[in-house]
Amino acid sequence: MNYNFQHTDAGGDIRPDSYFSSWPRVWTELDFTINRQTNVWLHSMTPRQEVSKFLCNRAILLGNFDRYDKAVTATLRRPSESRGSDPEKIERFPLLRDWLAGQRADKAAASTH
Repeated sequence: MNYNFQHTDAGGDIRPDSYFSSWPRVWTELDFTINRQTNVWLHSMTPRQEVSKFLCNRAILLGNFDRYDKAVTATLRRPSESRGSDPEKIERFPLLRDWLAGQRADKAAASTH
């Protein structure tokens, strides 16, 4: 049986995989199939994968607060690098650059209405 360690500011929990296939909703057969094929959920991560997951979650949160520059840069930063926005990094990734430009344009259009 596999166990999952969830660390929170209030402590943490240790739960078996079976707990998460029924909470916060019951998994469908499709959920199990996707997980078998992709290993997205309920698998051990290397330290590098854990940092990557943290930075991606941070990017999602920052994006929710319209802080797109920082969101994109968070996903591109290595843990050893200094903080702050890095426009040169964004320019090296055309898809991210274009996405960021679209987010800025949408925000500008919304603020004029």
